[in-house]
Amino acid sequence: QDMTSLVMWVNRVACIMTLGPTAGALATFGRRLATLAVAEARQRDTTRRLFGEYVSAPIADLLLAAQGQNDNNDNDNHNNKHNHFGSIDQQLGGGRTECVMLFCDIRSFTKYSETTDPEEVVLRLNTWFDCAVKACTKHGGVVD
Repeated sequence: QDMTSLVMWVNRVACIMTLGPTAGALATFGRRLATLAVAEARQRDTTRRLFGEYVSAPIADLLLAAQGQNDNNDNDNHNNKHNHFGSIDQQLGGGRTECVMLFCDIRSFTKYSETTDPEEVVLRLNTWFDCAVKACTKHGGVVD
């Protein structure tokens, strides 16, 4: 019986010596993986926020998808992903596309704003911007 107790004790010690470092290594790996995931999510959020100031949401999504595609396929840069904007490689490399730009100047606005109560000016501008922004974003445009 003493020999059985000794064998069981040795097995327990061996399990503890093996499982402890293994569990520690797995915990460290999980922590690093979680840290990388959080950092990547923060970077994507920052990139999306910065892109959002200059381009429409679909274009920002396209650029972020292209970045993810490049990150996942560093050895295969000829993987053309197609969507309604064309291939990612074409979009990132530049290309020609038909587009419309609207430059708008409200006639006699300076005189109007000098002779009208500020609240009324803001109300009229907000009404105009509301219509303009809705029309532009409906068609994938950006108001700057």
